[in-house]
Amino acid sequence: CELDFSPSKVLIPVSYASILAGTCTLIGTSTNIIISDLSAAHGFGSLGMFELSPLGVPIALLGIFFLIFAAPKLMPSLHNPICELKDDENRRYLTELHVPRKSPIVGEDPVSFFTEKYPNMEILELIRYSHVFYPERDPVQIAPDDLLLVKGSANDLVEILHDDLVQLPLAEEGMNFEAEQKESLIVELIIPPQSSLIGQRLLSSRLRR
Repeated sequence: CELDFSPSKVLIPVSYASILAGTCTLIGTSTNIIISDLSAAHGFGSLGMFELSPLGVPIALLGIFFLIFAAPKLMPSLHNPICELKDDENRRYLTELHVPRKSPIVGEDPVSFFTEKYPNMEILELIRYSHVFYPERDPVQIAPDDLLLVKGSANDLVEILHDDLVQLPLAEEGMNFEAEQKESLIVELIIPPQSSLIGQRLLSSRLRR
């Protein structure tokens, strides 16, 4: 986040560079060692430590140079959603929203729907059975029980919750915010339309506990 650089532009090129470098010596990859053992077992002799180098080094150098110049243009720039919260947007929140089975937005294109109905909100990810989709580039439609990772202000979140299109995922009882016993911790909460707190007095709601 601090460097404003996406790790996705580096991880795959580094992986391919290590594979290319492994072709230069006998112990570069486990495949080389297996081939050497099979060659010796069939009477052709084992490979020397640097026997592959005359062919492997030029291939590795060409491949690494290609990765250096081509990878930045070919690799996607996928930032961690947390990095999307800039300092000048510190009043915007990342929130997971659950799509009920009978929600009117089932079957909708997530990007088109949010652009039209909630232009100030941004949908970052769509999570379906542990599989993550990126609506900006993945052709996907909203389905029942999807989780939508969105970014927006508190007012935006209250508005979409009051429209009964989505719900907040159920939280576990006894939620622990990891504050020390002697510390004070301030937490900002949104009360959804279905909350049992609606109509209660703050003193009787036990929120301070």
